[in-house]
Amino acid sequence: MLIDIFAQIQETTNAARELVDSAATTPVVPKETTLSVWELIKMGGWYIMGPLALMSIIAVYIIIERSLAIRRALVDEKDFMAKLRDISTKGRWIARATSARPPTRLWRGCWRKGSAASANL
Repeated sequence: MLIDIFAQIQETTNAARELVDSAATTPVVPKETTLSVWELIKMGGWYIMGPLALMSIIAVYIIIERSLAIRRALVDEKDFMAKLRDISTKGRWIARATSARPPTRLWRGCWRKGSAASANL
């Protein structure tokens, strides 16, 4: 019985050696496969890729819109402090007439912090 087991082990070992020798002598050529974007979308499934594409489009829209808004906000007006002064004095005039508190918090904040815009006055 042991002899049968040893014989099977020997046959298996010989078969494995032959397989390794034949694999070592034959060159392995990798198969080049290409995937298009459409194939990737189909493989990903519509339940995942659909919302992902929608959110990507929304994100691009938000980025463009915010960058344009920030660019418009960065435009420095030359008479910004003069406009604030006019609004402040008009607010005081209205406040005296209606005996309400004048809307000058922004104006006071500019003077307290010593902003560069208030230095021009």
